[in-house]
Amino acid sequence: MEEQRLSTLARLAGGTLLGGDRVIRRISLDSRDVEGDCLFLAVKGENTDGHKYLHGAAENGAAAVMVHQDIGAFPLPVIRVDNTEQALLRMAAGYRDGFTLPVVAVTGSVGKTTTKDMAAAVLGAKYNTLKTAGNQNNQFGMPQTLLRLAKDTQAAVIEMGMTGLHEIEPLSLAAKPDTAIITNVGVSHLEQLGTRENIRRAKLEVLCGLRPEGALVLNGDNDMLAAVGEETWPHILRCSLRDPRADFFAADCKDDGRALSFTLVHGGENVPVVLPLSGEHHVMDALLALAAGSCHGVSLAEGAAALAQLHPSGLRQKRLEVRGIQLVADCYNANPDSMRASLLAFAKLPTPGRRIAVLGDMLELGRIAEESHREAGRLCAETGVGLLLCLGEEARRMAEEAGKHGLDARHFTGAEELVKTLRAEAAPGDAVLFKASHSMGFEKLIEQFQE
Repeated sequence: MEEQRLSTLARLAGGTLLGGDRVIRRISLDSRDVEGDCLFLAVKGENTDGHKYLHGAAENGAAAVMVHQDIGAFPLPVIRVDNTEQALLRMAAGYRDGFTLPVVAVTGSVGKTTTKDMAAAVLGAKYNTLKTAGNQNNQFGMPQTLLRLAKDTQAAVIEMGMTGLHEIEPLSLAAKPDTAIITNVGVSHLEQLGTRENIRRAKLEVLCGLRPEGALVLNGDNDMLAAVGEETWPHILRCSLRDPRADFFAADCKDDGRALSFTLVHGGENVPVVLPLSGEHHVMDALLALAAGSCHGVSLAEGAAALAQLHPSGLRQKRLEVRGIQLVADCYNANPDSMRASLLAFAKLPTPGRRIAVLGDMLELGRIAEESHREAGRLCAETGVGLLLCLGEEARRMAEEAGKHGLDARHFTGAEELVKTLRAEAAPGDAVLFKASHSMGFEKLIEQFQE
C-alpha cells in the first residue's frame, strides 16, 4: 500500500479518528503481523473476534487500530467505525479510486484461481500486474488485495468468491473492474443456494461494478452461461472448445498427460498455445485469460508465450516425486466438476505402475452429495484407478460405489491409518492423486506420506 495518513483512512472508512494522526503503510487483520507503520483492523470472523487481540497488536508494534466496539482508553490512535468488515471494504474502494489501470475480475464455481493465475500471466506480458494472493477472494481478502495497489502497479487481476447471494456485489462495486470473467456455473454452494439458477445470479453480481464499456468474458460451453445474452450485458465475449463460432475457439486440443496444446482461433488468427498442465478443463481457463488480455492490448501471441511459462499456485496439480512415486497434489478444493476433471487428467498421466487415488469429502453439496460421491467412485473404476483410498464420512460412498464396480476401494475414518496403508501399497513407478475439499486437510496427508 502507498503510504496514507491515518486521517485519510478514517475518512475513506467512514469512521472517526480518536488520537493523533500519523502515516500508515500497511493494514493487517492479524495482530501478530503488525510491525512498522501498520493499522490493525479488529474484524469479527467466524471463529474469533479481533477485538480480543487489540492489546496484543499494540504490544507487537501496531501504529493504530480500527474498532467497532467501545474499548475505553487505549495507548494507540483509534479509528472508530460502525462495522470494521464494512469499513475495510469502503476503505479499499476509496483507495482503489486513486488508481487508473485495467482491473480484471474473476469468479465462477470452478477454476477461479487457475484462471486468475493465467489472466495475471497474460496481462503480465505487458503490464506490472497485481493478483489476488492464494484464494484471498472473500470480504476480507479481496479488499486487502486492492490495498496492495502501488504506484508501479499497471494492472490487477482480482478473484471474487462467494457462498451465497449478495456477496460478490459489494466486492465488484469496490474493485470497479474493466473486464469480468465467469469461469462456469456448477454445483458448488448448492446446499446454500438451492438451484444452479441462483448460483448464476450470484456470479452475475460481478456486473454490479463492471465499467459500462467493459467486457463480460464467459465460458460458452457452460449450459447456464450460454443462456446469458445481450439483455444481461451488451458486450459479451464467449469462449468455447466446441463451437467454432465462438469469439475465442480452441481447435485441435491434445493432452499427453504432462502438457496441453491447442490452436486458438480468433478473428482470423490461429495461434498455437502450449500449457504445462494436464486436463482439458484448463484449456477453457486459458481461453478466458487470453480473451481478457486481448481486451487490454495483450496480443494473443504474447499471451500464449506467457502461459507456456505458467506455474500453478497452491496445491493445484502440483507434482512431486517421493521415493520414485509420482504425487499429484490437487487438493486445494473439490466439487463434482473439479473431481471429474482431476480424475480424467490423472487417467492420462504417464506412469509405468498403478494409479492410486486418495480422495476425500466434497462439501457443501446438499441434496446431491450422495450421488456426487457415488459418481466419483464409479469414475475411478472407469478411468483405470488401481486402488482407491477414501477419507471422510461422505467419501464412504465413493468407496462403496467403486467396490461395486470391481475396484479395490477402502474407506478410512482416520488419516493415520490411511497414510500407513498408502505407504505399504505405493511402490516406485506408481502415481498417487490427492483430492478433497480444502477443509479435509489433505496437504497434511501429503506431508505425512513424504516423511
